[in-house]
Amino acid sequence: MIFNTMSELVGFLSSADSATLVNVAAFGMDLLDLARSNENEIEIGEHGGFIRIDEMGYVVEEFAIDNVCE
Repeated sequence: MIFNTMSELVGFLSSADSATLVNVAAFGMDLLDLARSNENEIEIGEHGGFIRIDEMGYVVEEFAIDNVCE
């Protein structure tokens, strides 16, 4: 999840129930663990691309193939 403003974050936190917050946090941790176990890289989409993160979880490089052959 990406929040562009503090009010978006506050709105989400005030309207989300505990189970939703726990699931979002668990998914984020699982995704971070997956990236770290794969040389800090996550493959994205069925058409290729990747996101590379640093040790803190910030995206440092990304590449995606936008052209889709039909």
